[in-house]
Amino acid sequence: MSIHTTLLVGWSGTLAFLAVWFTLLSRLRPDESLFRIFARYSITGACAVLSTAALLSAPDASFAMRARSFQITAFGLAVHLLPDIVRGLTQRAVRSVPPRVVGLTFAVLAASGVFVDPVDGGGFTPVGQVAGLILLGAVTPTIVTLAHAALTTRGLGFVAIALALALAGGLADLGRLVVGQPPLELGAHAIGFATLAIGATLMRRVVQAEGELERSSRELARSLEELHTAERALVEARSRAALGELAAVIAHEVRNPLAVLRNAASSLRKPTTSSVDIETLVEIIQEETRRLDQLGRSLARYAEPMPYRPEPLALEALFKDVATAVRRAHEGS
Repeated sequence: MSIHTTLLVGWSGTLAFLAVWFTLLSRLRPDESLFRIFARYSITGACAVLSTAALLSAPDASFAMRARSFQITAFGLAVHLLPDIVRGLTQRAVRSVPPRVVGLTFAVLAASGVFVDPVDGGGFTPVGQVAGLILLGAVTPTIVTLAHAALTTRGLGFVAIALALALAGGLADLGRLVVGQPPLELGAHAIGFATLAIGATLMRRVVQAEGELERSSRELARSLEELHTAERALVEARSRAALGELAAVIAHEVRNPLAVLRNAASSLRKPTTSSVDIETLVEIIQEETRRLDQLGRSLARYAEPMPYRPEPLALEALFKDVATAVRRAHEGS
């Protein structure tokens, strides 16, 4: 096996790995349709490169013809998928109908073997040469769109250069076929390089998306902590407001008995107070003292935690009471 063939086999293994990797990644991220498209693009590229390696090491003309037919079929399918990949990378409108239709038609015709010369052992027929030029011409606007987007979008320049090299490699191979020279199969290496460039760009975007997601998670956690802090402050403010209202109520409830006690004490100091009035004032003092004692007990019970004591409830009686109340309210209205 020559070094050229060995390199092509290595390229095919790399592209097959990318196909498997992005297939699994598309399962984890089903909303990213570009991953599924690129996985199919990678496997078609791997088939094209592997068939090129088989062509270079073909034992006879029949095997070479079948390898060439499989190669150009895979190239046609790759061109068929390329507009969707460029649209996903650039987020721009791409004239996808010509390359998609031309690529699919080219692949179908190539699978039938009409583009391969059986006598030449894998060479292109004149019809195949013209069809190859049409295929490369159809994909050129897509590559131009990518190159234009690369001027304003970071990370697309490498992909644009790789696809331009793939186009140039295909033209060089076709040019050698036109002048009767065997192709150097530069297109196979170029498509492997282009596929690797696209895969690296997509992986870079995945890493950037993960970083943005992590930053968003940290910001969300910080916002949640601030919300909890504000909630605790609000609860504390409400507690203070409730304590203020309770203090005002207690002050009012204590002030009234104290005023009565003060008046009774003043009356008891008067020498003109009769024994009957004294007895009445003593009873008043005792009553107000009991009120203050009851208020103190109520505050003590309020401060104590209430034990949880579940009790059974008759639901039937509760429903009857509710129905009766609703009926009375309805009759009253």
